Amino acid sequence: ILSESTVRDNASWQGGGIASNGTLAVVRSALTDNAAGQPTDGSQGGAIFSAGTTTLVNSTVSGNRAASGESSDSTGAGIYVSSGAFTAESTTITGNTALADPQSGGQRDSAIHRETPGTATVTLSRTIVTGTSPIPFFGPCEGGPFAGQNNLFGHTSCGTPVADPLLGPLHMNGGTTST
Repeated sequence: ILSESTVRDNASWQGGGIASNGTLAVVRSALTDNAAGQPTDGSQGGAIFSAGTTTLVNSTVSGNRAASGESSDSTGAGIYVSSGAFTAESTTITGNTALADPQSGGQRDSAIHRETPGTATVTLSRTIVTGTSPIPFFGPCEGGPFAGQNNLFGHTSCGTPVADPLLGPLHMNGGTTST
């Protein structure tokens, strides 16, 4: 259990902020500015790489990156769900990017990736996931749309309804983490 914490400025080739193969609960926390990166093959999970049971509650996942030097298959800059079950409740996932083209350094929005085919599940409730896709075959939610209710999505790859949630940059608003 990770509670009322900030995971920031970490790096790894898989799960830049957190890599979990078991049970993980992140509560009232922020995962920001983490990076998954390696020199060759694609990187996965800038903030979280999940291969077990992961739950996020009242948390923020923002500004994370996934990139590799020779490949455009980096994905899940916010969250990469390899297997198991991922659930987010009352969480904001925004501003996460993956390398789209190693030659030009172009970036694309990359909020959540669910491994397919496979048995991984993603359920979102009262959650905001923003991002648009300048590249037609890459939406910010790969392996979606996702199950859940009362969400607001910035792109149809995540689910519906789709609308601009009008989010601004993270700021210190009186708590222990930027929101």
